[in-house]
Amino acid sequence: AGDFEPANVKRLVEKYFSTLPARTVGPSMNVTAAEIVAEKRVAVTENVRLPRLHMGWLSPKAFSHEDYVCDILAAVLSDGRQSRLYKRLVHDLQIAQSVSAEQNSSALASTFTVVATARPDVGVEKLEAETQKVLDELVNDNPPTERELMAARNTIITEHMAELQVAQSRSDTLAFFTHYVGDPGYVRTWIGTYQTITAAEVQALAKTLLSKDHRVVLTTVPLPAAQGK
Repeated sequence: AGDFEPANVKRLVEKYFSTLPARTVGPSMNVTAAEIVAEKRVAVTENVRLPRLHMGWLSPKAFSHEDYVCDILAAVLSDGRQSRLYKRLVHDLQIAQSVSAEQNSSALASTFTVVATARPDVGVEKLEAETQKVLDELVNDNPPTERELMAARNTIITEHMAELQVAQSRSDTLAFFTHYVGDPGYVRTWIGTYQTITAAEVQALAKTLLSKDHRVVLTTVPLPAAQGK
């Protein structure tokens, strides 16, 4: 990858693409996501083995500063064995088989999700109650420690840097930044921004974002015949 002569590539691009007519670039879309003003709950019964809890919130759009803060928040909650949700639900209480938190970034509107799968014989109500306790603790009186912030930053940056070692991922990343921010070199700013985020920012965003009134909760429980299979 990268072993080519730029002049030869430019000649080939000119040969095969110069006859294609240029198109006018359309205006950028500016869409305001619908606001969730009251908690929405959906309970479904499916042919699955274990109960599962999904929580979702509308979150800041991609490339806003708060988008990066959401990434740090998600890592503090679920990246690694010492993360808050994993340690409490999977290790200490042993009521969850798996847990994840993620900022799903998008150009117009993003979503922040928390997903937990219960262990056998654990009800989804118990799983939700203990998940909520972890979120409440972070929001109210237990902001991330410097150790947690460092671990979150290291995890995020390491994952991004690993992706850049693969030619296909590297080209995808450069194209991604060119498309959304007009600068393929934005990767340096992108990674560096995580280093500036503070515990106070994470807690403040969590207080605003993780409100019960602004979320959708989906609980999935097994069909009676599927339990215990």
